[in-house]
Amino acid sequence: MIELVSVNKIYSKGPHQIAASNNISCTIQQGEFVAIVGKSGSGKSTLLNLLAGLDTATSGKILFEGTDISSFNANQYAQHRLNNIGIIFQSFNLIFSKTALENVMLPLIFAGYSTAARKQKAQQALEMVGLGDRMQHKANELSGGEAQRVAIARALVNDPKVLLADEPTGNLDSATTQEILDILLSLKTRGKTIIMITHDQEIAAQVADRILTIKDGLLSE
Repeated sequence: MIELVSVNKIYSKGPHQIAASNNISCTIQQGEFVAIVGKSGSGKSTLLNLLAGLDTATSGKILFEGTDISSFNANQYAQHRLNNIGIIFQSFNLIFSKTALENVMLPLIFAGYSTAARKQKAQQALEMVGLGDRMQHKANELSGGEAQRVAIARALVNDPKVLLADEPTGNLDSATTQEILDILLSLKTRGKTIIMITHDQEIAAQVADRILTIKDGLLSE
């Protein structure tokens, strides 16, 4: 489904150049659960941003179902994310003045759904993550685990082909972490391709089919 071919991302910092992604090549199959493990500053978030089209590679190719997305313009990247990618953020990235339902409905506005269809699809996504009884609660009234489940529902609502999860349990206690991991595993059984960024090797080993380790921008399996 995804293939990276000699991908480099280089940032300039004064007179120095920093390789956040260093000649990375790998493939990710449809339906696979892949964990990318690395410490802070290792380059794992840069790699996720490249996969999401939130950043562009300095060189190399990123192929999605055979199409080279590394040459996309901003509008093409936006359409790619809308149609193919769901992103789960560590900090949830919810609008806390809006309800859980309103937060999940937001991506559907850009997809052109009617109000009734947006509401129906958002309700279904929230029920899928066990929040059928919390739809009308504002995001600032939810626990951390509930907020992350809203974020997962929002990532799922457009039925993306790939879920990118950036430290999805980083701000959660151990019990809530397990709840989120169980949801991600259930999504894998439904055929979702999941790429999870984490600093925690133990969590990665618990859920992933394959673990990739990144250090100083270098990827190994």
